[in-house]
Amino acid sequence: MSSPFPQHSNECTAEDGFSLIEVVVAIVLTGMLAAAALTFFVSGVSTVSESQRKQAAVMLANSAVEQARAVAPGAVDAAGTSGLVRGRSKASVQTSWTAATAFDSQDTADMNIAWDPSSGLTDASQWVPLEQTRTVDSQSYTITTLIGSCYRSKLASKTADDCVKDQPSINSDDYVKLYRVRIVVKWAESQTATPRSYRLATLIDPSTDVLWNTVLKPYAYDDDLSISAGAPAQFFAIVANDEVEYNTAGTVSPIVDLATPTHGTLAVGTGSRINGVIYTPPTDTNLAGPVTSKYAVRSTSMEKSTPANITIHVLPRPFEDSFKKGPGTSSKITAELLGNDFGTENIDSTRRINVVLTNDPDLDMFSMDKVPDTVLAARERSKLALESMGLSVDANGDVQFDAPVDAGAGPVVFYYYLVDDDANLVGQRFPSARPARVTIELAEDKPIAVDELIEIPVKHGPSDLSTKLDLQDLTGNPEDYAIRITDTNIGAGGQGRLSIDGSNYNAADHNEGLDVTYTQQGNSAYAVWFTYEVVSPGGQVSEERKITIHLVPKAVGESISLKRNTTADFVLFGNDLPSDASVQLVNVSKPSCATRTVTDATSGKVTIQAQKSATTCTMTYALQVRDFPEIVSNTATVTIEVKKW
Repeated sequence: MSSPFPQHSNECTAEDGFSLIEVVVAIVLTGMLAAAALTFFVSGVSTVSESQRKQAAVMLANSAVEQARAVAPGAVDAAGTSGLVRGRSKASVQTSWTAATAFDSQDTADMNIAWDPSSGLTDASQWVPLEQTRTVDSQSYTITTLIGSCYRSKLASKTADDCVKDQPSINSDDYVKLYRVRIVVKWAESQTATPRSYRLATLIDPSTDVLWNTVLKPYAYDDDLSISAGAPAQFFAIVANDEVEYNTAGTVSPIVDLATPTHGTLAVGTGSRINGVIYTPPTDTNLAGPVTSKYAVRSTSMEKSTPANITIHVLPRPFEDSFKKGPGTSSKITAELLGNDFGTENIDSTRRINVVLTNDPDLDMFSMDKVPDTVLAARERSKLALESMGLSVDANGDVQFDAPVDAGAGPVVFYYYLVDDDANLVGQRFPSARPARVTIELAEDKPIAVDELIEIPVKHGPSDLSTKLDLQDLTGNPEDYAIRITDTNIGAGGQGRLSIDGSNYNAADHNEGLDVTYTQQGNSAYAVWFTYEVVSPGGQVSEERKITIHLVPKAVGESISLKRNTTADFVLFGNDLPSDASVQLVNVSKPSCATRTVTDATSGKVTIQAQKSATTCTMTYALQVRDFPEIVSNTATVTIEVKKW
């Protein structure tokens, strides 16, 4: 019989589900797997983020290094400041340097702090920024660029050698100064997180590039230069025509072995003028002519050329002249032309300075080769024009001027060069840079005569008794103004004689000339006179004036000796001129070691009483002309020696 209850089977069917326990176990296992997967995911995300920050720091450090390498590391101003520290003030650098040392002392331990010594600097003036802030993917970074100096051996290219902070040797030739650039990039993931950092360092050499010589051998060519006498110092770029390679922007000149010139001074240029020399003409402005020197050039490879010659032509230098000449007069005017000129004496004894006249300051007077016919014709016209003015140059080089008779013709105007010529007028000529203008007025000032006293010392005679009286110089008149004697007591009651132009004066027919000479009679002291007028070449006559001539005695003095506490007579005229009765003693002083008494002033006798002790002293006296008491000699000294014997 069948059971009323259903029958159960141990096999599960498709409709059966998980038990509660199975579900709980499944959930726990799933959670464990999910937690493990989440931890792995979070860790992976964090690793990727840190890597990105480091990559950003590397990028920023590389950019800062390139920014430092982009500036000139050498000197960029007169103070020698490197472009790396240009604009970095001392205060700003020290602040960053202190902060960097506190963060990591190794960042500053291997270099010396460096800054720009200039004043008034701001952060904006820094060529390489000291501190920068950058943001990458929401992360903020601080970039500090530390720059300092260090020293590295010049042999570092052959042997390993670090760049050290302190120079190991006092010999700077053994080491080269470099700049160490260290970039420190810092960031923090949060405000409370420990800052992270990345560093990048490099060395920068401020030295200039080596220059290479591509010329087989330097060569210096001869130089031919010119400068006017009395001109200021002038620069000449003598290297311009030479074959030599050198640092044109440097401070070392390729010019070596510069010889001292024969006249003036010569020096190698400095600064931007290392390619030449500076020449200063002779301080004696009367000198002109050729000046010589030598030099060589040295290339960057230290090869030296053979010497080359420098010839500097110091050119004569005429200046404008203006003076007067009487109509119809004839005279040499060379002295008047050259009186204010420079370079009228030639340095070279085989050459001379000549005067070349022209009526046209722009006319070519000195070209020799292939001279156009038009220029030759102009030179001939100039010569004829000068002749019509009465101007010519004689064989001795003197300029002769025969003034026109007609004063109404107006001033005579012409020009002249001074030329450095060979003495034989062959070879190259070196004229002044420009001609000088000359204006001669056809008029005369009235001659001047003056009253004057001429003192002539009494002479020994007879060979030296004559004295030329330069009355033109005395009166200030030109040398070609004649002297006319109108009256005199000489030769007719007076002593001595006058001569005119070498012949004895004669009131009737020989009383006028250029040179007046007086010859004294014997060697006596006396006074004579004559009156005169000055006559110009054009016939104008001055007022009459008087010349008084004093033949002045000369007191010579002597040494005398006498025994102490004795009295003796001495004649002081023995050495004097004259020593005759025409003079007498005056102004006799009292000696300190004796008592003197003038016994006879006419004979020159002096009585001297010596003191009791032996000693030496002096006394003075003068001579007076008895007939002309206004004539008194110099003061002479007598030495008195008082002796024991």
